[in-house]
Formats: sequence, C-alpha cells, structure tokens
Amino acid sequence: MRNFLLCLSILLSSFSGFTQEVRHISRSGTADSSFYDMVKLSDGAIWLAGEYGILKRYDGDNLVQIDYPNTGANILRIAEMGDYLFMAADHGTIYRLHKPSNTWKVKQFENYRNQCFYDMLSDADGKLWLCGGSSGIGKGKMRIPRGFVVRLDTSLNHEPNRVWSSFRHFAWTLTRDVEDQVVFSVFNGLNSRLYRTNSTGTLQKAEKIRGLVHSLSMLDGRLVYGGCVGLRYKQKGMWGYADGTQTRNIIRKAGFISNIIEHDRQLIAFSQQGQVWALKPDQHVLLWAGSTGSLYEGLSANGLLWLAGHGKTFLSLDKTSPAAEN
Repeated sequence: MRNFLLCLSILLSSFSGFTQEVRHISRSGTADSSFYDMVKLSDGAIWLAGEYGILKRYDGDNLVQIDYPNTGANILRIAEMGDYLFMAADHGTIYRLHKPSNTWKVKQFENYRNQCFYDMLSDADGKLWLCGGSSGIGKGKMRIPRGFVVRLDTSLNHEPNRVWSSFRHFAWTLTRDVEDQVVFSVFNGLNSRLYRTNSTGTLQKAEKIRGLVHSLSMLDGRLVYGGCVGLRYKQKGMWGYADGTQTRNIIRKAGFISNIIEHDRQLIAFSQQGQVWALKPDQHVLLWAGSTGSLYEGLSANGLLWLAGHGKTFLSLDKTSPAAEN
C-alpha cells in the first residue's frame, strides 16, 4: 500500500494540483437546462449561454439573468468582436448585441431553420465563420448530418456564403491556426477530417483522425484536438495534436472531451462524465470529478478555473501553488 501511495504521489507531482475548494455559483441538479458556452468579456464579466436560450452574466458577485429577445433556440457559442457580442444558436439563429447601446438584433436564416450553428469564430478580415449541421445531432440524436461551414458578414444582412458542405458529414468545430488561417473538422460517423484555408482562401484537405473531433484549439503554438473514439460518446474520450504526428491519446471512461484549454501552463480537458483532466503526451491525470453531469466549457480567469455544463452547473476551482515538475 505504501509503495502504491508513493508511486501515486510521484505521478501527481508532474502536474499542478487542485485543492478541494470548489465554489458552486449555480447548480440546479436537474436536466432542465444547461450552459453550453461561456466567455470572459473585455469588461471582466463572464457570460454564460445555453439550452432554451438561457443567458446570464456573472460580475464576480452575482449571476444575473439577461433580458434579451429570446426565441428559445439553444445558444451554442458566444464570441466577442469589438463593440459587438455574437451568439450562434440552433434553428439557424444568430443574436447580435451592440454593447455600447445595449441594442439587440436577431436573425434567423431561413435556409438553416432545421440546422444549428454549432461553432463560431471571427477571421482576420472581421467576418464570421460558422459550422454545424442538422439540429439534434449536437445532443446525440440520430439525424442525417447535412454539415456545412459558412462565412458571414457581421451586419447579418446577407445570406451566409457556403465554404464547405456535405450531406454525410457534420462540421463540429473550427479555429484559427498560428498563421491566422481557419481550420475546421468534419465527421462521417467513423473518422474526422481536418480542412485548412490557405492565404488565398482555398480549402485544402489536412489530417485524418480516427474518431470524432469535437474541439480544436491553438494552445502554445500547437493545434490540439479533443473528442471521443466513436459514436459511443459516453465511453472513451480522446485528445492529441493535429500536426501530422498522428498522436491520439485515449482516456477511458471519461466520455467525449468537450474542450481543452490552457491554465497555468497546463493543458486542461473537460469531459462528458463531468471530469477535469490534466494532459501531457501519453499521460493524463484526473484532477476533479465532482460534477453530477457533463462539463461543456471551461476558461481560465483571475487565477481560477471556471467550469460550466449540465443542469446549469457553473463553478470555480481554486488552485494550489504549482508543484515541482519533471
């Protein structure tokens, strides 16, 4: 037993540990609604959005419901662009807030009424990129994927310009690489394929990754992906680097890896099983597993790790001083 504890302590010493100081700011304990995304804005406030159009603002003391023209669509992604805040949602809906005047604009694109905008970013030219596919797939329902990637003017006055589309693939995620080019991932039920834009805006096929790539992030100059091994998203999670090295690390019983961020010089992953993992190549350590439902998003702010997910879960994890690393 002593040998086991010694080995465990040596393994954990290669990661910065978390205390058990968990502050639950919101937790309903039921499945009535979930936070799917959160973002820290330039004014320091954290905004959270999710199921049925739930939208709240946390100012460091209180979590306040935001009054806006809610259509009931699930909000899946939030992005701040200068004076504007954009929210991509289900049923082809985008919300835009002009922050200085507190003026809202809601646009539902008729051709995407039965589809969802699952992920969103802004490119170097100030245009919106959105990806997704058939509504319901993001919640695990069986649908014909009808995936797409589009580019859109921020005025929301024009129809989206299709960059890529496929009847048999769903486009889960997109990001910008170190050269500021857009990278996105699509899934055909077995494997994921990455596409990259070049300097002329032309699409190029890139890495093929076994399994479902749910998230892409540029962290410390490298493109990191997270997801799950197959359609059984509640079982094996996976993560790796999409840089041609074909690295794929499996985390058993974690469920799909919803996202990966950088926190205090570590890669931190959040899983469908409500777990928080610290990641290194060929090594992963479970840091926390206190959530009663899935964790969908996390961010690093004010020295804390903030988590959001199922059942209106919103909490912070306090961190101890870093331990010595190998």
